[in-house]
Amino acid sequence: MERCATRRRDPVEIDMRAFPRGSAAGEFDLDPGMALPSDLRAWVTPDRLISWIEEEVGRMDSTEARSISAAPADAPARASVLAAVLCYAYGTQVFDSYEVQHACGSDPHFRRLAHGMALYARDLVDFRRHSRGRLVTLLGRLLARSVRHHFGLGASSLATPLKHRLHQHAVEWLDIARHMDTSAWE
Repeated sequence: MERCATRRRDPVEIDMRAFPRGSAAGEFDLDPGMALPSDLRAWVTPDRLISWIEEEVGRMDSTEARSISAAPADAPARASVLAAVLCYAYGTQVFDSYEVQHACGSDPHFRRLAHGMALYARDLVDFRRHSRGRLVTLLGRLLARSVRHHFGLGASSLATPLKHRLHQHAVEWLDIARHMDTSAWE
């Protein structure tokens, strides 16, 4: 794990193994002027995005479940659902926790990820606050997969500057959500 900092200089843990490493000669990088999509559905279908989210959350679950062992028995499953729903929300430009709560009851893609659980805005805010590092890692992985998919790269390695750019993009999504919720809760 490396220590990274958000713009506010809050230390955030991110698992840099989320981004495959490769030789410098074979690494892919985007033109610095090329924008990443603000909504991942511009590059990926919702069903594929949901499939990737479920895979990535599943990859993290075994270690995360142990860290929540003092919580109620359904806490690991609930944490996985919260992580999946928030990754889909932020990846599709739904940042306000009340909007996410509403979407879980009205949008078929959100309902699929929520697995019938009632998710409330306060739970989403609390989970985001306590699982920021996990969410940054998951969103970074989704962004990396989206880049590979969009450009037909297969398992090609991404250049270090691009990895950092994807990480910053993920952090920005979380910051947007935090700011939107802060203004909504005031």
